[in-house]
Amino acid sequence: MSETSEWRDVNTLPPKIGHEWSIFKSGRQVNATRDEVTSEVSKWLPANPLLVGEPESSKFLPPILVPQFEDLVLRTIRNNFRNLAVAFAACAIAFLGVSLLRPSSKALPFGLIMTMLTTTLVVDYLFALRHRAGVAERALFFYWLKASSRARRGIRLWALISLAVGLLQWGLQSSLGGIDPVFREYGVMYSAVENGEYWRLLAGPYLHYSLVHYFNNVALLLFAGSLTYALFGGSTLAVFALGNTVSALAQMALGGRVFDNYAGVSGGVYTLLGVFIAAGLVNRRLLPKGFWWLSVNLTLLGVLSSEILSPNAATVSHLCGLLLGCLAGIYYGNRS
Repeated sequence: MSETSEWRDVNTLPPKIGHEWSIFKSGRQVNATRDEVTSEVSKWLPANPLLVGEPESSKFLPPILVPQFEDLVLRTIRNNFRNLAVAFAACAIAFLGVSLLRPSSKALPFGLIMTMLTTTLVVDYLFALRHRAGVAERALFFYWLKASSRARRGIRLWALISLAVGLLQWGLQSSLGGIDPVFREYGVMYSAVENGEYWRLLAGPYLHYSLVHYFNNVALLLFAGSLTYALFGGSTLAVFALGNTVSALAQMALGGRVFDNYAGVSGGVYTLLGVFIAAGLVNRRLLPKGFWWLSVNLTLLGVLSSEILSPNAATVSHLCGLLLGCLAGIYYGNRS
């Protein structure tokens, strides 16, 4: 069985020992009463790696696949999604209301973003998490991401890369006396690239303008990098590096030259998101039900949010990275 399809196989779940009610949590079996198991299940969501073992079962399963808990699980998910949707919708209405009363305020962009988030959440619930099959696939996929050795290796690797990028820039700024000298020496300065210093397209995207810029990209990278590494392996590192370089070049050539330089790994991040989306479209069994559409919505929300919140966002870079990733994703989807 391939690495990308084993998450669907319940036979890969841990075996249960004994004839008592048990839960499998934090990598170990814990015997419990029926009431204690019910209490744990009442707080369970598909991203939670909790597994349940019935007295007569020899295998641990996600709670949604235990018949006694199916209704409880679906009710818990419904209540959680309803509460989140109501909260996001209330924020959206509040921001949109402020924008009507005070057109000069910056509330309208936040209102639009909250509206998109609410819509994404509602659609994900209606088309994927309202039914037993959709919840089961989502639960098996998330458990595999936590338990798979390749998935764990991927999250550690991307975390180390992110840390190295941040520490390297901090060290350079400390030795050179600030961020401006670092950009002049190593950044994607458009004039320097046009004068033949093409190596800057390889190194410069790993610099960031601020801590906010850095942490925003790192959060997205840990998400996209971990998923693509878990599904497709170490070759996605090369795809990420290529995406950073190509996106920087595209922003320099087509981005309108709002600034005289480019920085940030967001182009590479959107390349990985493109891989994930296109591969899931080509091979519809690669991802759990509804997860492909959720990924598309979140990616588009990221692009639109950047454009709405910052008129100087590197939108060309994001779209170019996304397109490059989609081309690579067609290959990965067919291969898997």
